[in-house]
Amino acid sequence: RGPVDQERPREAWGWATVLLALGAWTNGVLIGIVNDSSVDLDLYHVQSFDRYSWLALAGMGTLLGAWTLFAHTGVRRHAATITFRRTGVGLLLLVTVHLVVLHLAGVRDTVLMVWPLPPVVLLAALDRRPRMAPGLLLLAVLAAYTAHVLDRYAQKREERDRLVLAERTVAFDDPVVELLFRDVVDAIHDDGRWSALWKDETLPCTPTDLDQLRQ
Repeated sequence: RGPVDQERPREAWGWATVLLALGAWTNGVLIGIVNDSSVDLDLYHVQSFDRYSWLALAGMGTLLGAWTLFAHTGVRRHAATITFRRTGVGLLLLVTVHLVVLHLAGVRDTVLMVWPLPPVVLLAALDRRPRMAPGLLLLAVLAAYTAHVLDRYAQKREERDRLVLAERTVAFDDPVVELLFRDVVDAIHDDGRWSALWKDETLPCTPTDLDQLRQ
């Protein structure tokens, strides 16, 4: 075996590792766009999308297109080197390590773990025999992955926003809380000791005093 034949498997395994790592990074980018931004990406209210929503979707599509192009280039270059018949055990080991690393990183979503695998298989099928069916399936897989991220994490963001709004409403806008607070304020003003304590910051205040005030 020549030097080129010896380097090709190393290059192929390096490509496969980088491809899976880029897939995990893509998960983080797409989730960040949906979960950590103010852009409206709720698929149930597409009519409310603004230009920033469409720009975000275009950015997601561009990112997935770049990942697919990198995967396609690697498949065409290394299809003869990495095959299930020759390196099946190594492929299973690499995928297992990928899943374990994602699990240790806190990922519990099966779709986020395995989504890079079907596109690679479909790209390999396209490379061997170009047909329309694998290409359409590839687009369907990428669209389903994107829709899953949008649906799941848009709902999580909505639940988080509702929780924050509920906490603020309870703290500031609840009429019962307002009424109780007014009663306590009136009682404090009627008690000369506590009123003087509030007005004069130099007076000492012990934990016992605070406990009596709470009661």
